[in-house]
This record gives sequence, C-alpha cells and structure tokens, in this order.
Amino acid sequence: MSAQSVFPINHLLKPVVTALFAVAVNTSLVQAAEPANTTTVQELMAGVVTDTTNALWNAALLEPPAGAEKPVPTDAQWQEFRDNALKLQNAPALLMADNLQIAPAGTPATEGSLAPEAIATLRKEKWEAWQAQVSILQEGTAAALRAIDAKDFDAILRAGDTLYAVCDSCHQQFWYPGQQ
Repeated sequence: MSAQSVFPINHLLKPVVTALFAVAVNTSLVQAAEPANTTTVQELMAGVVTDTTNALWNAALLEPPAGAEKPVPTDAQWQEFRDNALKLQNAPALLMADNLQIAPAGTPATEGSLAPEAIATLRKEKWEAWQAQVSILQEGTAAALRAIDAKDFDAILRAGDTLYAVCDSCHQQFWYPGQQ
C-alpha cells in the first residue's frame, strides 16, 4: 500500500499549505510596500485642510444676483466647491493614522498654542475626543459633497458651518486648551 492511499489527506493539505504560504508572502510584500507616514498634522492643515475649508466657507461670501434673495453659484463655482470637498475628503483618514506626527521634529510652538509634543500627548490621552472631531470633519465633508451634488446652496452653507465649528473646536481642545 502506498503512502498516498494511506494518507489521502496529503493531497488536500498541499494546496492549502501552498495557498497559505502565498498569502503570507504577498501580505508581507504589500506591508513592505506601504510607505511610512511622513505627513504631519501641521503639513496636512497647511497643505489641504485650510485651503479646502476656506474655499467651502467662501460660499457664504457670494453675492446674490440682482433681485435674488440668495447667491446662485455658477457651474464653475460649484465645480470649485466640489474639487475642494474631494480634496478634503481624504484628510480624516490621514488624521486617524497612529503614527501621525503633529509637526516636523524640532518645530517650536506657535504663539499661544501648545508645543507639538504637548499636542501629541493630548491627542494620545484624549484619543476618543480626537476621533470624534475627525468623525465630525468627515461627516461635514460628506454633507458638503451632498449639498454640492444637489446644488443646494443652503446645505453647502450648513456644511460649511459644521466644518468651521469642528475646526474651531479641535483647535480649542488640542492646540489652545483653556483659552477662549
């Protein structure tokens, strides 16, 4: 009697072991290919969040046409709002990264704010509050996109109010705690 007839399970195990090995190798390659997060909160705010939220808040500065009660954005303005909301849409995922630094090493505190190291400590200590702020940012951005897609001017203003409030709240909680 051959070993194959005595142990027919070997025929079943070989493809399973081979598949598991392939998955393990592919997973390690994917993990190795993921770049380290080198973006900081400071860079993300300066390079994405500030400009995109300002563009959305500026909807409130549009003037209504003669005889109209509220502004009527042009197709180009709606597209600009949409482009900025799409850019902002990726910020929450970056803000939730475990290895996210507040600022490049050696960056001093700006006037009136905590030092980056103190902000990082607060972020770690108040992780649930950080997550809540980021979640509101994400929801506000989604609301802005819905408003833009519907070309609903009042809804874009409400979304802008939400974004403004969460930005202000996060700054008060993590950058300028105890200040009014």
